[in-house]
Amino acid sequence: MALDGTTDIDTTVSDPTPLGDPATQAELDAAHTINITSPAAMDASSVEVPADIDVGLSAVENKITVPGVNAGSVSYTPLSTIDEINNISLNKPTESLKESINTKLTALAQSVTSAVGTVNSDMTAQVSDINTKLGDFKTSLNDSFASLKQSEIAQNDGIASEINRIAGTLLQNINRVAEGVADAQTKISALNDVYDTDADAAARIAHIGEMIDTLRGTDLSALQAIDGVIDKVNNLTRIYQKEVEMNAATGRYNYNLPLEGNPTFESADDYVVTANVINNQQSQVFIENKGLDGFDLLVKSYGRHYVPQPVDGSTTPVKLAVSISYSPTVKLTYVVPAMQADQSGTDDVTVGYEAPAEAPAEPPA
Repeated sequence: MALDGTTDIDTTVSDPTPLGDPATQAELDAAHTINITSPAAMDASSVEVPADIDVGLSAVENKITVPGVNAGSVSYTPLSTIDEINNISLNKPTESLKESINTKLTALAQSVTSAVGTVNSDMTAQVSDINTKLGDFKTSLNDSFASLKQSEIAQNDGIASEINRIAGTLLQNINRVAEGVADAQTKISALNDVYDTDADAAARIAHIGEMIDTLRGTDLSALQAIDGVIDKVNNLTRIYQKEVEMNAATGRYNYNLPLEGNPTFESADDYVVTANVINNQQSQVFIENKGLDGFDLLVKSYGRHYVPQPVDGSTTPVKLAVSISYSPTVKLTYVVPAMQADQSGTDDVTVGYEAPAEAPAEPPA
């Protein structure tokens, strides 16, 4: 399924076209980076959940009433002692009783008919109300089902969107892997162009082996020559020369090594100082107070006094040529890789100064 959920996409990896010219080493060594993206997990909270169905249902109202039936008491006319005894008088109670019964039966029939009519009317109203409530319930139920249908459509769309999102990320990863496979296939084709046959490959490998042997011999010779040059440089004496001007009345010039731009030494015996007076043959320089940080240059007369005297440089400054010679305390040394004889790897070779190996510790007595 496509990212928009409408069209399927088929991805194929075609064979690369062989290179016209043999691939360069840089092209063959170039790594093809495949960035795989992990799709985020589907979050159920992002999918719309249908709301509960609320079906409206009204209670059925009781509309039936039961009317009472009135039954009157039956009466008759009793005989009196003053009544004449004849058929009429004898039948008089019976007739009155019959009339009373007929009257009560008629009234009872009317009362029963009225009650049944009321019940019939109430039942009709009750049935109509039930039918109305059932119709309302049906309508509410259909509306709820319609709402549920829309909610389920929205929920399905949300689920489809999440599935398409993850499928899209996976499709991108598949395309990236396909690109990597195509790049590897291209490099394989390039190697096939370079090495057409096994014999050709073997000849090339043999030629490379000869070149490696030649390079190894050249490498060792060059290292030996460089080592000799560095050893000579390490044994050379460094000379530092500088002109200074003594302008003190005492004829003394304090030469401070760091301030004059010279290196410092661990001992006063690590350097040698010579100094001469420039353009003044009747003066000479004496070295005094030689220490780690410097020394004093004392200018005295030469050939003018029985006992040489300090030369006053406050009126006419005296130029001095100072020369400091020393051997370097830090020897030049380098560690370079050299190919092994079996060409299986390299060994680290030290050229220049090599520190003497420490003597093994003597075992305790």
